[in-house]
Amino acid sequence: MILKSDKIDKKTVLLINLPSDSIRKPEEHCGIAFLASYLLSKKIDVQILDAYAEKKDIAYCKIFINNWMSKNTDKQLFCGISPFVTSYNYFVELGAYIKRINRQCYLFAGGHFASLNKEYLIKKHNWLDAIIVGEGEISLYELVINPLNTNIDGVYKRNFELAFSPRRRILNLDSLPYQLRYLDKEKLHGQPYAITTSRGCYGECSFCSISCFYKLNSPKIKQTFRNAKSVSGEIHNLVDKYKIKKLKIVDDNFFRNNSNNFLRELIELISDLDISFRLSARPNDITEERASLLKQLGVVVVAIGVESADTDSLRLFNKGVGIEVSEKAISYLRKNKITCLANFIMFNPMITLEGLNANCEFVEKHIEDCIFHRINSHLWIRSTDPIADILIKEGVCKRKGFPYLECQYRSEEVIKIRKYFDQWCNSNMEEYYECVDILMAQGTQGNDCQYQKYKLMIVKDVEILKTLIVFSLEKKIDTMGEDYIIKCINENNFYIGVNNNIGKLLGQLVTVIVDRPLGTLHPKYKNIYYSINYGYVENLMAPDGEEQDAYIMGVDKPLKKFAGKVIAIIHRKNDVEDKLVVAPIDKEYSKKEIENAVCFQEKFFDYEIEM
Repeated sequence: MILKSDKIDKKTVLLINLPSDSIRKPEEHCGIAFLASYLLSKKIDVQILDAYAEKKDIAYCKIFINNWMSKNTDKQLFCGISPFVTSYNYFVELGAYIKRINRQCYLFAGGHFASLNKEYLIKKHNWLDAIIVGEGEISLYELVINPLNTNIDGVYKRNFELAFSPRRRILNLDSLPYQLRYLDKEKLHGQPYAITTSRGCYGECSFCSISCFYKLNSPKIKQTFRNAKSVSGEIHNLVDKYKIKKLKIVDDNFFRNNSNNFLRELIELISDLDISFRLSARPNDITEERASLLKQLGVVVVAIGVESADTDSLRLFNKGVGIEVSEKAISYLRKNKITCLANFIMFNPMITLEGLNANCEFVEKHIEDCIFHRINSHLWIRSTDPIADILIKEGVCKRKGFPYLECQYRSEEVIKIRKYFDQWCNSNMEEYYECVDILMAQGTQGNDCQYQKYKLMIVKDVEILKTLIVFSLEKKIDTMGEDYIIKCINENNFYIGVNNNIGKLLGQLVTVIVDRPLGTLHPKYKNIYYSINYGYVENLMAPDGEEQDAYIMGVDKPLKKFAGKVIAIIHRKNDVEDKLVVAPIDKEYSKKEIENAVCFQEKFFDYEIEM
């Protein structure tokens, strides 16, 4: 996206978010958006290439960069890349390419990964000119204005490493311009726009880079904030300009000193708007009063860092709170009908079978209370994470490997369980996040179809993990684990195949076993009278894990079994499964006739008929 402003000294900046192999839906890159907004406020031309959000590959990036350079031959070029751990290989490939085609282009990196690994990256990659360390708005501006300055606070420059000094923290976030909106809503594929109300987190979780990142600035203040009027002003601006109905608050931790007062003021300031929010918080910050205030604000999803139900793991993570605190937070959110996203780390190098079982039992207990990321989540160890020192001392980790450290698990049995459980989860990860991404952004209310599909999958995940744990306890995992997982994957692929290809059943002959004959009442809802026969197709599995349901038209007497042709499929938009309509092979019916025949039950659903 090209962002125009008055030129200053013939300079132009390209900010790049690298491609990703992730199956997740894209989101705005808020770090790049703030940098661009700040530079534009200083009259410097900026262009953004968000390859991740726009689903572009590395080849496209190279063509884009070539074109950008060709159009700006009369300008001084600055190119900044924001690498993540997961995009490191793309970072190396693209960085080397940029310097190869234009050695005069000033190439820098920034963000958590680059900042925390500045020494390694500058030493390893001779094409990298500098790294913007920590908060980057002011540091980048000063670099662009005078790239020859060897002592810019917050800029770690090649050949001047010893001259580095940290940039002072931006204490007044209200002094920054609003985040730039560089993506059209359509490119977010249903994900909400993001907004920031604070930076940093007061916590010191040992696996998290947030605290380490903000300590790179001085003074070492853990969290900074915007005031309610500034936040309200940006929200109103977004509603007026983009007609949005939902926002994702992307703070590392939403809560602050005097959070209740901030919430009350913000509630009052945006009381004229119809808008919902999703945000993140530490579980100990969710009190009964705050949950009620969040509901008044319009919050529909709160992500909390539960992390583990195993006491030893929580101690390893330096979480600072026990599992009982998370359970209270979950109950407060549930009481206020706010969807709780429980962030969870199922596997870590120190966990025992008992700890793993405690984690599994926690997920099973809270299936109705929470939504979860895929529960095969591992603890990946970066060299800059505080937990690395702990694991090295314990002898399970060595200072080898980049960007992740090589790490061994203390329990051989846990390794085996993880291996098989990963195999299962990876076989249907995309299907899982098709549902969960929507629930995490919008909550469960009003998304019944996605929620029902999600629950089927999480229940199956728990069942499989519990079975693997039992196999391990009974010393059977070596002989039974692989066969069991292959069987589960094959069965699941069959269900997915039926779900994805149910339209191919049109015109096919099937046999229906009738379990609700004409003239009977629904076994649970006695107000539903079956005016036609209803049953299931034996051995044809539906997405709910049961055999495929079917209506029978054209027979005016109760049946036990019927063979006929599939003449229509009823696609329920707010349920997890579809219904077949079967009739004698010599009879045909219109869509209106089918609607009239099935309305006694389908009137409770939003549906469409495929013929």
